[in-house]
Amino acid sequence: MGMPQMYRKPLEDMINAGASYSKIALSLGVGKSTAMRWAVEIGANGKTNNKFSKLNKSQKEKFAEMFCGDCTYHQIMDEFGISADTVRLWANNLGLPKKKSSISEILTEDKHAELEKMFRENVPISQIALAFNVSEKRVRYWRKAAFTDLPKLQGTPPMFEKLPDDEKVELKQMYISGTPIKRIAEHFNVSESTIRVWLRNMNVKRKRINYTYEILTEQQKQKFVEMYKSGVPFSNIGDEFGVSGDTARRWASQKLCIAESERELTGSRARVASVINDKRRAEDFKKDYESFVSRDNMTVKYGITTYDFKKIIQALNIEKRDKNKVEQTRKIELLAGDMKSMSKAGKSNSEIAKALGVSEKDVRMQMGTSGYRNDGVYEAKKLTVLPVGERVWAIQPKNTKNLTLSYKKVPVTIEKVYPRFYDCVTDNGYHVSVQIAGAKRVMQ
Repeated sequence: MGMPQMYRKPLEDMINAGASYSKIALSLGVGKSTAMRWAVEIGANGKTNNKFSKLNKSQKEKFAEMFCGDCTYHQIMDEFGISADTVRLWANNLGLPKKKSSISEILTEDKHAELEKMFRENVPISQIALAFNVSEKRVRYWRKAAFTDLPKLQGTPPMFEKLPDDEKVELKQMYISGTPIKRIAEHFNVSESTIRVWLRNMNVKRKRINYTYEILTEQQKQKFVEMYKSGVPFSNIGDEFGVSGDTARRWASQKLCIAESERELTGSRARVASVINDKRRAEDFKKDYESFVSRDNMTVKYGITTYDFKKIIQALNIEKRDKNKVEQTRKIELLAGDMKSMSKAGKSNSEIAKALGVSEKDVRMQMGTSGYRNDGVYEAKKLTVLPVGERVWAIQPKNTKNLTLSYKKVPVTIEKVYPRFYDCVTDNGYHVSVQIAGAKRVMQ
């Protein structure tokens, strides 16, 4: 089975809007390769990531001017809303020369002297980067590559030492009162890791009590419920309210007492439900799994991912496949060609089994099937079965003096009829097996 129908309309809308495959995959909760495969199924492959073809002449000229000028990659990316890789791709499409990177290509002698002076005066890296319109990483590279005689950069005083005493007290009170780290970081306009370093310096600890939910207002609680029921991921809910995804999950189950059944199914949960809640698909899935159909074939057939595959097995309470049996099945599939050639050479099933190191039953199951394989499941064709006593042709080796084997067709009589082969007897009284699918009647 291909793409679930529920994803078709959103996929078409995003493709028509020019969204990238990465964005489509993130929105639908699937992998990038899955999004690309679905796009091929609906005949929309190649319609995404085509922003360059939509640029008009003035936009291309502006891009070329910015790229060949003093603009950095980040400025170009912000202007056109593209990634760094896309910037390089567009420049290559327009035949633009690569941007200058070495210090000798970018700076004149005057600029070089000015840069050296700023280095010796210990001007902060951020200010130098701003003055020369480059990244801080580029400035550090210049210092290391072109100014080897300069002393090492002196570390600036830690931010915590610069923090006023009243703000330290405020930080301590906010943390002890249960304010999330993310909210504290936003309040002080620093990163969350910086807040944690400050708290370690202050040796501040708070008890691990789940009372942070109480900081939500009634309006926030209502918004939380709406986001939860609409299927928004817990990580996104946590970002909205300044907590972790696990905390948001705990609020939903313990504080708000929202049942899981009230949550709208999206992403992986929707794909799993499309199999386990459909009786026919669930039975087909179980049958395929127990028939040792490969996992890759099953994920394609049911439109799921490897993670969904494991969840469905758990939900349907299916016993895990014996690894030895799986390996044996794959071994038999790989030997199918050898079995066929040996059978055509007149070898019996027991001889084939002994030569290839498999059981005679495996040989009968593999060679006695008339039809073709579709995702690991044999689909038998309708065959004309001849009655007992009918004469058919069999292949037997000739008696030769040299070591070269040759074969001959001999007429045999059907003695017993099995599901996939005849048990026949030769005129000399020897028993041979003839496949029903390939049996040819001896015309009297």
